[in-house]
Amino acid sequence: MFKLIEVTDQKSLDTFVIASGGDFLQSWAWGDFQATQGSALLRLAVVDASDKYLAVVTLIKKSLPYGRYYWFAPRGPVIANLSDQEFQAVWSFLIKSLATRARADKIAFLRFEPSANSAQATYQVWPLVLGAANIYKTLDLEPSKTAILDLSQDLPTLLASMHHKTRYNINLAGKKNLSIKLATSSDFEAWWQLLSTTAERDEFRLHSRDYYQVMLSLPIMKLYLAYHGEDLLAGILVAQFGYTATYVHGASANQGRELMAPHLLQWRAITDAKASSALHYDFYGIDAHKWPGVTRFKAGFAGQNLAYLGTFDLVWCLGYYKFYTLGRQLFRFFSKLVR
Repeated sequence: MFKLIEVTDQKSLDTFVIASGGDFLQSWAWGDFQATQGSALLRLAVVDASDKYLAVVTLIKKSLPYGRYYWFAPRGPVIANLSDQEFQAVWSFLIKSLATRARADKIAFLRFEPSANSAQATYQVWPLVLGAANIYKTLDLEPSKTAILDLSQDLPTLLASMHHKTRYNINLAGKKNLSIKLATSSDFEAWWQLLSTTAERDEFRLHSRDYYQVMLSLPIMKLYLAYHGEDLLAGILVAQFGYTATYVHGASANQGRELMAPHLLQWRAITDAKASSALHYDFYGIDAHKWPGVTRFKAGFAGQNLAYLGTFDLVWCLGYYKFYTLGRQLFRFFSKLVR
């Protein structure tokens, strides 16, 4: 009835992911990016007897101690709009097929992140399949909540729906002679310095310089930079995939904060996304407890909050998995002690 095939065609994978409401993290370009960072990839699809795609997943192979590995499917697998019964049949076939491959490749577990897909009936069936005995909730890798702005509205309506302070700051920034530049690879050094300044000020860790440089070169990425004269004040990196633009990273200088450059950057990215036929602008991550300032900033744009189900591990080697999770817990405990 079903077959599991390896996907070798970018267009077929991206077309399915977009049509099924999938995320840029399951796009072909993002998989290629992971490959540049040293990860082995496996792109798979479940197809029916007529070779119609029913599910796709890009698996990123990650190393574990003692010669073991796990697969990570960020915001995946992506499953078509199906009835609950069809969904369960496709899911069961997929995980049974993956289990066979996992044994051969010393894969201990699959770490996956069910797509929210709130418009799909299949979202309602996820809690049922996640109740299986060998599936465990783990720490979320991607943000568990986001805010999504509906771009089907016209621009005056979008602006009017925003918090009055956000509207004020967008208008204020527009009067301060700021210039917004759509950056190219030649602007990377300025972007990297801005990221480094932000990380030092806000006390978070960055990936490597190469990580961000390669990310900037992806065809789905746009980098917006805001200048006041010769001074670079802020930048945002936005991924556009299918009908969704996603705010991925932001950075700002220590000076010129009163000019509200980040507000104007977001408004420019929103208007550009709408002009390019995007239907949604995803602010990517909100959490009032972890990131209160950032969350207040994003909330001002009046997107609709959306909660993902989270990150889960589908375990094939239970003994090893228990050893692994105990090691993680001990590492986190001792890391807190030395801070």
